[in-house]
Amino acid sequence: MYLSQLSAINFRLFSHLSLSFEQKELTFLIGENGQGKTSFLEAVYYLCFFSSFQSVKEEHIMKQGTNFFSLSGELVSDTITHTVQIQYHQTKKKIEINKKQIIDRSEVIGEYLSVIFKHSDILLIQSDPQIRRNFMDQTLCLTSKTYMKAYKTYRRLLRQKNSALKQQQYDMVEILNEQLVDAGIVLIQERKKMLGFFRKGIIKHIPDYLGNALDIELQYEETWNDAPVQEIVQQIRALSEQEKRYKTSLSGPHRDRFEIYSQGVVAKQRLSVGQCRYFVLLLRLLQSQYIHHKKGRSPIFLFDDVFLELDTTRRERFLQSLPPIEQAIFTFLPEESLPFLHGYNKKAYHVANGVVTPQRTL
Repeated sequence: MYLSQLSAINFRLFSHLSLSFEQKELTFLIGENGQGKTSFLEAVYYLCFFSSFQSVKEEHIMKQGTNFFSLSGELVSDTITHTVQIQYHQTKKKIEINKKQIIDRSEVIGEYLSVIFKHSDILLIQSDPQIRRNFMDQTLCLTSKTYMKAYKTYRRLLRQKNSALKQQQYDMVEILNEQLVDAGIVLIQERKKMLGFFRKGIIKHIPDYLGNALDIELQYEETWNDAPVQEIVQQIRALSEQEKRYKTSLSGPHRDRFEIYSQGVVAKQRLSVGQCRYFVLLLRLLQSQYIHHKKGRSPIFLFDDVFLELDTTRRERFLQSLPPIEQAIFTFLPEESLPFLHGYNKKAYHVANGVVTPQRTL
């Protein structure tokens, strides 16, 4: 899949942006920090996922002093062109694909794929388990309709259970527990399948980035202990008094942990900052490989200043490990050397104060 057209109005620093792209193209956005390079990547990402990788609230995405933004673009997959239009005005978002309005964005999540490699990914190691769980859930929602359906059901039931606990509707809690288990088991099974893929990839690629001597393991730690349905229900019932006291559900896939260990110790306590950055690049690499494995097509690759710590050899090794690149967009500072790959068209743009201008053909 690749992006052939992108237009944006009042998006972040951009008053107006309109560019064309080609398949098998590497696009380089070159400029100083704070000029709009990351906002450009965010616009591409938003066009694919209908949400931001930077801001939770849409009003933070609008150009300062305006009250709306719009995005439109053409995404080409298997020679079929999909026209995507997004408008946001006064708290209301409207999404249209091929002029058909989309009410529930989960209906089309996974149809348009992009993977963002960004500096804040270091939180996948250094921050709370929720960050890693969200990363795994996102990967699975993009690649499995079964997981997406079970995930939506589980989150809905969880909200209902927590509401019932707050209102002391304990008979309703008992009913919801069994339904939660049915949906939750699907999530756990799908997570375990993906975990095997990631573990094999870590073993394969770790020597290229962190050396043969470093032992790193990704583990999935369940709260339900891989038990049959009725045993899980009993586990939940054993926590009922605590759940009544805290008024929230205390076990299930929403509490499960993905932990990264280095030589038996939590990785963030052992790895250097540089090693952490290498490893999270590897996690994103494996995410893109898993997407290609499950969907049979590559995402649009977005790289936001993530190659600063990589030498030339590691950069090229990393790019060669990616699934076949249909399209990639990079941000670079002016003084950085650009990666070189055979067989691709290359374009460079200068970005300054929200204005994108062609710089040179590479």
